[in-house]
Amino acid sequence: MILSQLKEREHRFKLALKMGLPIFVLFLVLIFQVVFNAHNELGAYFFIELVAIFALSIYIIFYLIYKGFDKKLTDSISKAFTKEYFYTFLSSELKKHKNFTLVLVSIENLNEINFKYGVNNSDKIVQKTIVWIDEFLKSKDIHNTPIGHIRGSHFLLYLQGEKILYKPIFEFMSLKAQDITIDDVEIKINTTINDTTFSQKLDYLIENLFEQLREQKESQKFIADVDPSEYEYSVINALKRRDLTIYGQDVLRGDGSVAFKECSIKLKDEDGKILHQKEYLKVLNKLRMLPEYDLMALEKIISLTKNSSHTYAMHITGSTLRNHHSLVKIKDLFNNAKIEKNRIIFIFSESEYYSYTERFNTILDQLRDLGIMIVVDRLGALHSSFLYLKDLHIDVIRFATNYSKESAYKSSEFIFDGFALMAKKRGIKTWVKLIESKEAHEHFVSKGVDYLQGKYLSSLEELM
Repeated sequence: MILSQLKEREHRFKLALKMGLPIFVLFLVLIFQVVFNAHNELGAYFFIELVAIFALSIYIIFYLIYKGFDKKLTDSISKAFTKEYFYTFLSSELKKHKNFTLVLVSIENLNEINFKYGVNNSDKIVQKTIVWIDEFLKSKDIHNTPIGHIRGSHFLLYLQGEKILYKPIFEFMSLKAQDITIDDVEIKINTTINDTTFSQKLDYLIENLFEQLREQKESQKFIADVDPSEYEYSVINALKRRDLTIYGQDVLRGDGSVAFKECSIKLKDEDGKILHQKEYLKVLNKLRMLPEYDLMALEKIISLTKNSSHTYAMHITGSTLRNHHSLVKIKDLFNNAKIEKNRIIFIFSESEYYSYTERFNTILDQLRDLGIMIVVDRLGALHSSFLYLKDLHIDVIRFATNYSKESAYKSSEFIFDGFALMAKKRGIKTWVKLIESKEAHEHFVSKGVDYLQGKYLSSLEELM
């Protein structure tokens, strides 16, 4: 029996005791009155008192029954703790223990199970899956683990201590879960893990677990027509060798002067051939090595600034920016290198909007204090970029390429003007790339765009 079921039994037992207490009091009063008046005739006052106590007892019992429905400890399907109770529990634990770990467990194929086997069967399978997780943890000497049903097929596990103590166990559990069947139904389980060193705010901590889960799903859309093991080996070794090439292209101001250079990072295999960036980024994402790649690229870009007076812009993932350990490393790199302000620019874009903008803004403000300019890319193509323009503390917004293509920039002029006006009102500079003709250049100069880039203005050059 899992902890939540034990707690539910305990809760019901306490409720039953509370209901029985008024009856017990009534019984005691009756005995007291009978014994005290053994030789006297019972008066009307005794019967009035008896009826009053009886009525009060009935009221208390019905009140307790009514309130008992308000406080529901366990979810009716999974028998795990309800979301409301689990959040209350976590909040109280956060006050008592500063260090604890949360694990997000997701039954990935639950919709498929619902479709194939029906809702009633899938409910039983969910409950048995939770029991399987609890029994697995008990086999690793982790007993009475609180498990809460957060939403849909997602469950949270609470464990005391830092995640380093539990990460190998849950990695092993994920591997073992690939082979399990419950009632002859194959179950697919994904897990992500984090602890309070990431954040002392529950919402941020839980949102990060879901963000990790989204990254896992994206990484499963793997590279076609390539042997994964061979390609992964090539990418990992290129990262270990720190074997890369950096190309740069000038980004100009409206007056024609160079504002900065945008850098493009390319990993190389053992034969010196350039690896396709779109493909190796998928591999790095799958292997959870994107922060390591981003930090290596940053180190190389910082080294360029020491031998040049240029400002350099580089691409970085939003998840790296929000990663606590990566943020600490970025600060260390800047403090050790003593980089002048506004010599490095971070460019990022995300297909999914990160809703905890207050926390994100705190991180971006820390980066800007280091002298890093922040650019959000692909405005007009991703809904998240528009929301980030509205919600985040950024310096520059770069338009998606469909707003500067020869065949499109005039037809989308009014949309462009609206976005540009919004950026101007917020004090955010605008950037257009893929300018490939004199006409396009003059068009965007007349629009007052702050930064312009394209083959017509400058060619790509190898920087490192």
